[in-house]
Amino acid sequence: MAGQIRLRIRYKIYADPWIDYLMVSQEEMKAMLNDTRWSVKKFIESDTAMYISVIQKKGY
Repeated sequence: MAGQIRLRIRYKIYADPWIDYLMVSQEEMKAMLNDTRWSVKKFIESDTAMYISVIQKKGY
C-alpha cells in the first residue's frame, strides 16, 4: 500500500516482530475507515507533519 512501510528493531541476536507503519493524511485515514466498523476517536497533533490517530470500533 502506498504510504506503508514495514520495520523491525534488531540488536545483535534480538529482533522485534515486524510492524506495519502507515503514513497517510488525516483525511485519508478517515476515508480508509469509512466503510469499516472503525472510526477515528481523535488525532493527536504535533509541531511537525506527523500525528497519532486513536481509533475505536463504532458503537463503543
